[in-house]
Amino acid sequence: MEISYNEIALPFAKYKIWQPKDNRMKRIIFFLILFLTLSGFAYAQLPSGYAVEMTKAEALLKAGKPEEALTTLRRPLAINPQLSPAYSLMAVIYFQQKKYAEAIPHFKQVLEFKPEAHFSSWLLALSYEAEKQPDAAIAALEHLLKYTSDFSQAINELALLYAYKGERERALQQYQKLLKLNPGLAESLKYKLGI
Repeated sequence: MEISYNEIALPFAKYKIWQPKDNRMKRIIFFLILFLTLSGFAYAQLPSGYAVEMTKAEALLKAGKPEEALTTLRRPLAINPQLSPAYSLMAVIYFQQKKYAEAIPHFKQVLEFKPEAHFSSWLLALSYEAEKQPDAAIAALEHLLKYTSDFSQAINELALLYAYKGERERALQQYQKLLKLNPGLAESLKYKLGI
């Protein structure tokens, strides 16, 4: 059974970000909201000027002003280009706007500072998928699974990408891993892989 790229590309691309039609998008939105909430705790560790700018950018984003939030985030980055939370929030903003090509370098920057950042790795992989770069998406997922080997959604995506590339054996290996972690999701994957 041949798998088309449309089956593995972001299925939510046609939907508005805040009106999810499938469970995958609902989970992504949940993690985005969780990220924004937890990022406030991370700001407490920043010098006060940076923390104020980050909090202001987050408030602008929540108020539906992503462009103003991006402008606000650029100020602390001009002073300290190693401010990982700013890159992270910028990447999330671009991801929400479906500007995946612009989100990618920011997610990569976050991972340069903090390689174990699971959420950034996951969204980086989804951004690469949206940009139709399956090899880069595979690399991002493999990176993610080095730090979180039980992330069933990542294993599922990895299997689909391998199948798309015609690497059936590697896709089946991922299916076997998924079968142990999440039998329900594995059943869905089994159908897509034609097993």
